Amino acid sequence: MIKEETITTESELIKKLNELEKLTDLWVFRGEANSDWKLNTTIDRISQSIGLFPFSEQESIFHVIRTKRIYDELRDINSENYLEILSFLQHHGVPTRLLDFTKSPYIALYFAFEDLSPNSDFASIYGFQPSFFRMKLYDCINRQKEKIKSKIEPKSYQSEFINWGHIDNFQKLYNEILQSDAINLVLPVEPDIFNKRIFIQQGLFFLQGNSNLSFIENLEIYYPSDIEQNTFKINISRNLQKSIILKLANMGITPYSLYPGLEGLMKDMKLNLYRNHYKIFGTE
Repeated sequence: MIKEETITTESELIKKLNELEKLTDLWVFRGEANSDWKLNTTIDRISQSIGLFPFSEQESIFHVIRTKRIYDELRDINSENYLEILSFLQHHGVPTRLLDFTKSPYIALYFAFEDLSPNSDFASIYGFQPSFFRMKLYDCINRQKEKIKSKIEPKSYQSEFINWGHIDNFQKLYNEILQSDAINLVLPVEPDIFNKRIFIQQGLFFLQGNSNLSFIENLEIYYPSDIEQNTFKINISRNLQKSIILKLANMGITPYSLYPGLEGLMKDMKLNLYRNHYKIFGTE
């Protein structure tokens, strides 16, 4: 369904990155350390590891709202902005329906090769075209509207230019569509208010409409020909890892630049040992 290609040489990679640079206004990207991994949200991963998962996303949201006066980190969160809350939960490891993407193919490449010792021969970069999925939101809802018990007006989801990450729009989307977990879809959403990590990683999210099904199963609501035209997957040989790490470091893409605070400093100190080794002993 998602078209794939494989890269095994540095010249192929450079050529492909040059092509991806020209797509940055229209496409978003995600890096995966193992090409065998499917696109899974944290809800997907938990559900697959322990079977039927008694999960209430709304309960997680309400728990943040109830406890925001207790913890300093929660006090600035807008209780009416569910996407901001979900983004916070995602950052701290609580299962959500969100899947992280970035507007930069180079940052996606970093995350694909961040793990220095994975059990895989290839890492991957995925590309999705957000405008297509925004444009198809109305069609997805209209085709499945009988699954929702409450009355909704599908035409209100018709404009492809709406940012469904906007606070007012997301509340409507969540209360009418997502909360029911009845409509299969995937949709790009970009929070109105960025936290520091999202900002520096040029981040945004895709969400799955039905959290009882996996992200990939939600994706199957679209016609295969549309998915082939509006998504891609590039599998990149792990033999290129050393040259990739050095290339990205020369561009200023390091853990220190991508992770705010002490976390980034510690990650960068570790990776710097490898970078110095590669500089001295070569990348072959």
